[in-house]
Amino acid sequence: MNSKANKISVLGGNGFIGTNLISTLVSQNYHVTVLVRKRENAKHLWPLPLTDIVEYENTVPSISRLIAESKTVVNLVGVLQSKVGNPWGIEFENAHVKLTSNLVESSKLSDCKKIIHISALGTSKDAPSMYLRSKAEGERILQDSDLNTTILRPSVVFGPGDKFLSMFAKMHKFLPFIPLASYKSLFQPIYVGDLIRIIQFCIENPSKNHRSYDCVGPEVFSLGELVNIAGIITKKQKPVIPLPNILARIQAFMMEKIPGPTILSRDNLDSASIPNIAQNPKEIFPLSNPTDIKSVASEYLIT
Repeated sequence: MNSKANKISVLGGNGFIGTNLISTLVSQNYHVTVLVRKRENAKHLWPLPLTDIVEYENTVPSISRLIAESKTVVNLVGVLQSKVGNPWGIEFENAHVKLTSNLVESSKLSDCKKIIHISALGTSKDAPSMYLRSKAEGERILQDSDLNTTILRPSVVFGPGDKFLSMFAKMHKFLPFIPLASYKSLFQPIYVGDLIRIIQFCIENPSKNHRSYDCVGPEVFSLGELVNIAGIITKKQKPVIPLPNILARIQAFMMEKIPGPTILSRDNLDSASIPNIAQNPKEIFPLSNPTDIKSVASEYLIT
């Protein structure tokens, strides 16, 4: 590896996926620059070798300067909640659209010609949710650029430290019953280790340039089934009560108004109204031996 080839920049690297990705990359002697909005939020990454954690602003001058030494940029930035807007809210605009546009321009200025972009299943300019529409616009910006881009669209990602199955496990532990919106919504969860394998393969193989892939696990579950799996594994299973759509939207509206981070919004319900699964087998990233959710979840949910 030459000095530039083994330098990777990761935007939004302090989250669940980023933490796993960066740990894997440095274990294989990549030098990683982690771009975060607040360095204090990445304290858990500070002890890692070969890692520079830097604060960035969502501007071309800031991003281009920080990725200048990297061959590849991995964009993990994504937010799940935003104020209401048309066609999407300001938080989605900044994280999914403006940042992607600034990253494209920054990559051209810095001669960093490869971007691996983590999007989401179900993106479309006509999608029912602001989240999915804004993600689709980010993809369009990348596809219209002349850079080497790879777009990965994972379903929900699970693994140690996730905020998905772990949250359901806590619900079973602390609630007498679980009122659940979008009970029948379909998901095809992918193990975080499998997603990291996919990202790393795309980093190292030019054959994946100018391609888009769905990243999914081997099984499809309804949301209700996943919540029940978390209860069965932890041996704390409580009744799961499906909420009618009208009650689900009332619940989401009320949760939007509660101070602090929003756990469930009406836009989340809109996203869940379409299946979060791979629709076309030809678009699935070909992954050997994808990880079964029950085998892995049984290791980290019961600890």
